[in-house]
Amino acid sequence: SGVTVDTHMFRVTTRWGWHDETTPEKTEAVLMSLVPREEWPNFGPRGVLFGRYRCLARNPRCGDCKLADRCPSVVSPAIATIGPTAFGSGTSRLGTK
Repeated sequence: SGVTVDTHMFRVTTRWGWHDETTPEKTEAVLMSLVPREEWPNFGPRGVLFGRYRCLARNPRCGDCKLADRCPSVVSPAIATIGPTAFGSGTSRLGTK
């Protein structure tokens, strides 16, 4: 049991500033420490799909992304980071809603 980390999830969580890891295994460990355990089964697939269809590698679709106002990789550097509960509910370990 853990958090799925493929190339899409790795890219998205790197863009969000959640880690500075270089391997999927290390990234999974970081995500498992940030995301509540009950969210793991859904978080991985949602992140993969988000990276596959919204936060694309070469041309991310920031203009119509509902998380753009909270993403540090959007054009504006003054935008806050996205907390680990962006895909779930409740309060994350980082204290964000």
